[in-house]
Amino acid sequence: MYYFDILRAGRALKTYTIVLGCILLVMLVTTPFSRVSHSNESVTINGQSVSGALRGFVLIHQMGQTIHIPFSVLCAIAAFAGILFATGCATSLSRFNKNLHFTFTKPVSRERSTLTTIGTDALTIVAAFAIGLVFALAPIAIVGLLDRLTFDLQSLAVLVLGLGIAYMWYGIVQAATSAMRGGSGIVLGLSWAVFVVMQGLQHLSGDFVPPVFVWIIHTFNTINPFIVMNQMFETIGVADSAVFGPPYVQQLAIAYLTALVGVAIAVTLRKRMAV
Repeated sequence: MYYFDILRAGRALKTYTIVLGCILLVMLVTTPFSRVSHSNESVTINGQSVSGALRGFVLIHQMGQTIHIPFSVLCAIAAFAGILFATGCATSLSRFNKNLHFTFTKPVSRERSTLTTIGTDALTIVAAFAIGLVFALAPIAIVGLLDRLTFDLQSLAVLVLGLGIAYMWYGIVQAATSAMRGGSGIVLGLSWAVFVVMQGLQHLSGDFVPPVFVWIIHTFNTINPFIVMNQMFETIGVADSAVFGPPYVQQLAIAYLTALVGVAIAVTLRKRMAV
């Protein structure tokens, strides 16, 4: 059981790393063809003159010297990649259900078996965040702009909340699919569509629809990962003294509590499943 979970996690991280590597490779291949303009005349960027003849990495380096790069932006990129990875892991329990006669006859309790899978996924998601951060830093390092990075509390806030969103989405999908014997991939795909649509309806006015529908939408959006993700991106650029304010703490609590409730539901459903 443990060995299978480790193999599964390793394959997932390998695929994830390859995908990020391909994206980075495309960036590196296309960068040499970039150019600030089609003439040799200088162009003013952030108050500084940049030669229009510059190309590729030299151009990016020259432009980067005129700005500061918030590390929190890279953390947000890594967090979004980690959230995508987490959703891909969120149907791991349902995959066992095709072989219930084997899974549920092992000399371990169902709770322990389920928590082992969930614990492995949780650690794998953390690893995915770390890998995503490395790939987010790689282009900055390649063009020699690491000295332009600025570190602040926003970086920590983004990573902590981003990880919470990943676990939140993971818990919701696990709760919905842990007892399914097929079709969990459809539920995972629909979760994206449902969350996006419900986020779009967040500001729907009671003047156009019955107030009860507005209440249902707002209640549902309490556990909508996209709503919490908005808070994650809004954290970037906030003054250090206001980073961990009430809105942030509220969304952080919602993310992790939703994840815990989702996991608890998944464990309970797995315990009650019939072979």
